[in-house]
Amino acid sequence: SLYLLTKGAVIAPDSGGYLTMSSYRSLGYPLFLKAYHFFFQDSYGVLVAIQVSIGVLAIDYFVRTLARYFPLSCFLHMMIFLFLFAPYFVIHGIGNYVLTEALCYPLFFMMLSFLIKTLKNNKTQSLSVAIGFALLLTLTRSQFIFLWPGLFILITYLFYKEGSLRSFLGRLL
Repeated sequence: SLYLLTKGAVIAPDSGGYLTMSSYRSLGYPLFLKAYHFFFQDSYGVLVAIQVSIGVLAIDYFVRTLARYFPLSCFLHMMIFLFLFAPYFVIHGIGNYVLTEALCYPLFFMMLSFLIKTLKNNKTQSLSVAIGFALLLTLTRSQFIFLWPGLFILITYLFYKEGSLRSFLGRLL
């Protein structure tokens, strides 16, 4: 992680659209950048630290969720973490770019973690959190609208499994 911080922030050609809150960009990442600039002005080094930290925490949470529900050796646990963290330093350096990928990647793993919890524990509260992360993903990058049909199918399945709308909604709320 220290290596990523020394590289500094990378302003890509698309970054300008997010920094100026262009109308053709999804609203999530520009709002994140506005909140960031409110606290830290133009210091992009802190932005890189925040983006990488969010990524590390989300990947760690996802791998721990996998380990809780599926038997993983310590070696496999570490290898999965390193494989999922690789886009930060080996391949793309997504934590250093001022682009939506820096937020979408960790948000996606958080959503997957709560979907796994929903399916393994039959807890619809986890589904509510997963839907919240899916909403954040869609607001950050509009391509994630493809998630909603799958979530609708999952909600329909859980409703059918519960047998009644009252018991399903009671568990969901």
